[in-house]
Amino acid sequence: PDYLEDNFTADSMRSMRFSGVLVYDTQSVLKAGISLTDELTLAPLSPEEKRVAQALVPAVLNDPNSETVTKTYQQIGGTLYLMAVAPVRAREAVGTAPKGALVVFRRFSAFEREGVAQVLMNPVALSFDAAAMNGPDFGLRVLSESCAEATAVVRDHLNPGGWLVTLDNG
Repeated sequence: PDYLEDNFTADSMRSMRFSGVLVYDTQSVLKAGISLTDELTLAPLSPEEKRVAQALVPAVLNDPNSETVTKTYQQIGGTLYLMAVAPVRAREAVGTAPKGALVVFRRFSAFEREGVAQVLMNPVALSFDAAAMNGPDFGLRVLSESCAEATAVVRDHLNPGGWLVTLDNG
């Protein structure tokens, strides 16, 4: 708990673009965690954030050489999360078993969507509609002579349900 209080203030989390941090011991027991709200204040983690993070920790803790790092996208409550799990060990103890695990996540908010839209020069929408995930991975729908909508299903090895990205130049 002191480590979080000393190193993850609202200002530092905002500047690092972290939405949450969780620390686990070697038995996958959550020892401390904190979340940054949309109002840029610190708050407890949601039960769903804890549950999703907890499921990612064992793969990292079970590596006797502390070489496993997990990076994944997850959907929690209709919001896309970018999550990373890394082993905790002493800097000089390379190749040794982890002493715990650190989970950091970032909520993919309107700010991130706007950034992607600026790069792609098109409005971007995200969807977690299960029916859309069962269709083709890529799609293009012509809306008019000068307007089209492109869709892509994005999945990773830890999130087979995926999420749908829609670009609309209309």
